[in-house]
Amino acid sequence: GQKMVPGEDFVYSKESGRYCALQSGRANPKAWSLALECRNFNDSLSKEIFYQERLFVMSRPRVFRRYHRILGLSGSIGSDPERRFLQETYRA
Repeated sequence: GQKMVPGEDFVYSKESGRYCALQSGRANPKAWSLALECRNFNDSLSKEIFYQERLFVMSRPRVFRRYHRILGLSGSIGSDPERRFLQETYRA
């Protein structure tokens, strides 16, 4: 949040008492940003940081190709159909 530029990336919203992201030139209090959460916390505009990002790896071929072996798509040990799918789809 320290590299974000006030007036360009975010503004202070009197209504919410916090920094809000700017989208198309307007403050959007519903837009979530971890950087702004941290900035609001650091500037004592909020008492806690809300983590709303989901941590997952999307289906990207370059991610699959980095591994020597992938076992299963759902925690299984990797059935033949799953292995064929990964090989044909991602060349993994």
